[in-house]
Amino acid sequence: MDAITIFNAVKSGLLKFIIGVIILFLGFIIGKFIGTLLTRILQEAGLDEALEHIGVEIQLSKLLGRLAAFAIYVTAVVLFFNQLGITGIVWVVLSIFAGILIAISLILGTKDFIYNFFVGLYIKKRILRKKYLEFNGKKCRIIAAGYTGVEVQKGKDKLIIPYGGLMEKD
Repeated sequence: MDAITIFNAVKSGLLKFIIGVIILFLGFIIGKFIGTLLTRILQEAGLDEALEHIGVEIQLSKLLGRLAAFAIYVTAVVLFFNQLGITGIVWVVLSIFAGILIAISLILGTKDFIYNFFVGLYIKKRILRKKYLEFNGKKCRIIAAGYTGVEVQKGKDKLIIPYGGLMEKD
């Protein structure tokens, strides 16, 4: 190989890499913008308030905004790797790794929810019969009981206490 061939190969590879980094950078900026925009639009439309009114304690607007941003991030990463010419077995390995990370995240993220949900099924009716609850040595007024915890008022502060934290006390 002569020097010109090596130079042209390096120049071509460097150009592909720079374009890939620009794609990645723009993808992350656009993803963040679209995610934030979608969250604000859904909040202004009153999605969270409507769900709260029917008893659902999740901020769906933030969740959907984050999912939209994540989808754009993934698309940017795919375009980055396509620009670099990385395909085939690398995609299989990355997909398996991503699947493992997602599974671990779901397990770690839902373990407290599942525990509090099932403990709530067990003690929620007993909690709702009371008007007050003792928590950390202070008397708290019970406001509402949700799927995973009880909302109380302690002085001027409103707190949500997970049912799991009440299990030993009840």
